[in-house]
Amino acid sequence: MSYCKAKKYNLKRIYKDKGISAFKDRTEFNAAMKELSENENIHGVVVNDLTWFGRSTVDLLTNIVTIKEKGKMFISLKENIDFSDKMGRLLLTV
Repeated sequence: MSYCKAKKYNLKRIYKDKGISAFKDRTEFNAAMKELSENENIHGVVVNDLTWFGRSTVDLLTNIVTIKEKGKMFISLKENIDFSDKMGRLLLTV
């Protein structure tokens, strides 16, 4: 939340997986992806950790490409990566 506040992003909702492992139950992830796809007022997603957004490299890349194709941004705080700029896109392919 503090990141969004510092960047003056309007935080719409916080999605959190429930339970010990969200590997099998991706209810919150699926809700976030649906909201990103359907709501044109949402301009992107900020995650604490890339592992929340993809369970494998292929899964992660697919999810990020899906967001990019919709013209939305993706930021991961732990890895300090913003895939909406040139350096972030470079890091994505490395």
